[in-house]
Amino acid sequence: MALTTNLNKYQRQCFRVVIDRENYGSAEYMAYSVNHPGLTLPSSPVSYRGAKSFVPGDTIDFESLSIEFHLDEGFKSYKELLDWICRNRDDNYVSHYKRQTSDYIPSQADITIPLLGSDNNQFGKIVYKDATPNNISPLEFTAQDESVEYSTFIITFDITSFTLTLNE
Repeated sequence: MALTTNLNKYQRQCFRVVIDRENYGSAEYMAYSVNHPGLTLPSSPVSYRGAKSFVPGDTIDFESLSIEFHLDEGFKSYKELLDWICRNRDDNYVSHYKRQTSDYIPSQADITIPLLGSDNNQFGKIVYKDATPNNISPLEFTAQDESVEYSTFIITFDITSFTLTLNE
């Protein structure tokens, strides 16, 4: 049995968000929190001689990825992500490969969350594959606030899978 050398608890505020710096640089900077998706591997029941057993399925169902962003004064982060959603509605699907041969922005992007330790050094990363935005939360405007609260909004992404890679 291997002995673990690092027994520090993970501080959940030690992360960054990297989407696509060329197209979503403001959104990267304004990422506030990430709700990592769960996953389900449904099993199939198998009966044999009056007993029921379960066999693991062959398809993993990934829940949606949610990222909360701060709203900057110029609305740049909001506009970048809103334009992504509207572009997916208005244009034909643009794959990653077509981007290399044209001026189109792809319909999907990989989202990387570098994981940082308490010393701010990266010890691993989570990569969400083929993220496609599908929901943007409403914005609240009010003249009743007496304290300073920064506005945020949430974008929900469908993903095809994610990988967790730890540095050795």
